[in-house]
Parts: sequence; C-alpha cells; structure tokens
Amino acid sequence: MSAARSGAAASAASPTRSSTKILLRLSLILSGALLGLALAEVAVRVLQPHAKDLVIPGRLLAIDPDIGWQLAPSRMSVHRSQYFEVPYVTNALGLRDKPRDATKDETTQRILLYGESLVFGWGVPAEQRFSDRVEGELEGVEIWNHGVPAYGLDQEILLYEKTGTAVPADEVVFFVTEDTIERARTDYFAAKYKPHFVLQQDGTLQLVAVPKMTNALWSVIYDMLSPFHLPYFLRKQRALLREMPAAPAIPDGGAPLKASRKFDELPRALLRRALTVSKQRGHRMSLLLADLRASERPAARAFCDEMSIACLETSVERPRYPSDLNFGGDSHWNARAHELVAAELSPQIRERLPR
Repeated sequence: MSAARSGAAASAASPTRSSTKILLRLSLILSGALLGLALAEVAVRVLQPHAKDLVIPGRLLAIDPDIGWQLAPSRMSVHRSQYFEVPYVTNALGLRDKPRDATKDETTQRILLYGESLVFGWGVPAEQRFSDRVEGELEGVEIWNHGVPAYGLDQEILLYEKTGTAVPADEVVFFVTEDTIERARTDYFAAKYKPHFVLQQDGTLQLVAVPKMTNALWSVIYDMLSPFHLPYFLRKQRALLREMPAAPAIPDGGAPLKASRKFDELPRALLRRALTVSKQRGHRMSLLLADLRASERPAARAFCDEMSIACLETSVERPRYPSDLNFGGDSHWNARAHELVAAELSPQIRERLPR
C-alpha cells in the first residue's frame, strides 16, 4: 500500500518537474532573444548613429484614427541628424507654429496652409520656413502652418475637413507636389497606415478608412518602437534590398530619381472635394504648386482656371541629389530654399490680398 502511494506521488511530481523545465527553457530563450536585441540596438547606435535621421523624434507624431497620424499638441522635441539639430515645438492646436489666437478682426487675412514635410519645415528653424517669412513680410497676413511630415494630398484634405472649422479663416492653401500626389495612391506610407480614397467609375470618391483595430494596435506598436534605433535601421535595409534590382542611376550620390506621378483624375477629384468644403466654410481656395514637373504644371493650371481657384507657384524644386538647396544626403529643403520660395510667393500672395 505504501509503495502504491509512493508511485502515485512520483507520477504527480513528474509532470510538475517537466513543466518547470519547459518554463525554464522558454525563459532562457526569451532572455537570450532580449539580450540579442539589446546588443543589436547598442551596435546600431554605435555603428549607425544616424539610422533615425529621417524619423520624427520624441513622439511628436500621434497615430490618428481619421487621418493616419497628426502632430501631437503641446510637444517639444529636438531633431538631431548628421546635417542639423533643430527643435520642433507644437502649439496647443497641434501645429508646428507659434501660439495662435483664434480671434480675428476684419483687417487680418488668415491663410490655412496644409502640406507635408517641406511645409512643416523639416530640419529648418520655424522662423526660417517660407510660411513664417511670408507672414513676416506681409502686414495683416497670418499663415497658419498645418504641415505634417509624410502627408499625402488626401491627408491634407482630410485634416482640413477635420480641423478647418476650429478658427475663422479667409483662405485655404493645399501643397501639391509629385510626392503628395503619389502618397494619395497608397494606404501605407512611412511605416504607418493611412486612409485613402478610391476613385469610382462614376467619378466619385470612396474613402477607405484604416480599420479601427489595426489603427489602435499600430498606435501601441508605434509608441513602443519609437525610442529605438534598430527597427528603423532594419526597415531602411529592407527598403534598400527591395530597390536594388530596379534602382536607376543615382546622380552625385543622391537619392534615386522616381517616376513622375501625373496630375490625373485622382488629385482632381480630391481637390474638387476640398473645393466643396471650402465653399461651405466661406474660404477661398488655392493650390501651391511645388516640385511638380513642367510637363504636369499646365494640367494643374488648367484645373485651377476651370475651378476658378488661385494657383500659386514656386520654381524651387526638391533636389533628389546633394544641392545648395537641401541637406546633402537629406533631400528636404534647407533654409536657403525656404528663403527663395518665400521670395517667389510673397508678391503672388500680396497681389491677391483684398484692396
């Protein structure tokens, strides 16, 4: 009888010991994986310290269920890259702009400017951006900068629809470039999900939103990964490997030239949607054409004439190779480029101001 009890006890203890061994092995594997990732993170920070040069720092971006992402309000972070060290400060409205007073008198012309990283002022002190320069030159004009890095034309319009009623304004300006047109054709950009529009056969637009669960999950993942260098280094290497077979020649060591995206029916439909909203809000609407190939500009100008909207233009393009208008390996406009853009835009805006 005693032997039977002893055998039963041994049988009960055996699964317990087996489970303990499995848990021990799993913990060792997990510890080894975490240690490997930590060592890889340290190696990237030492050997590739600029892996995050093209990443907005300090959780300045917040994942947004309607637009994909927005600037977080009342934040300050410093963007350090091999080319610049610049602070980014957002106001209470979530704009990289000075503190703004929503009240407006009749003598003030308020312009809401929507765009991507060139409008945001990537790598440039806020006061050196073309929007701030133009505002400083034109008395009685306010240019509220709604630039958000990596935005497509569709997101510019969605942001206007979401925020454009927050304050009284006179005019809305959308930044139209090859990049903003190209990004409007995708539902994923800069390692983040975004909404997009599908052009139907009858010419109408159907909004395809980011699924709520996907958006919520990605918000958590984005916040978790943002402090680290390794994920961005791996993403960059993956992108380089994918581009290698068909990569065109790179002039002067710059970025590969991309194919032109046409000012076709999709951007036209998006801008018609924006025009409808601007009329409902009593805002004049303008397009700011920049970095748009000469072959595409006549179509954009013709659209402006057809819709009776203003067409602002700058001849300053976004160089895809090292230039005195960008940061060398980083193709964003530098302060010199913003100065030239402001010099071209100021007289165009002044000419359109009410007399």
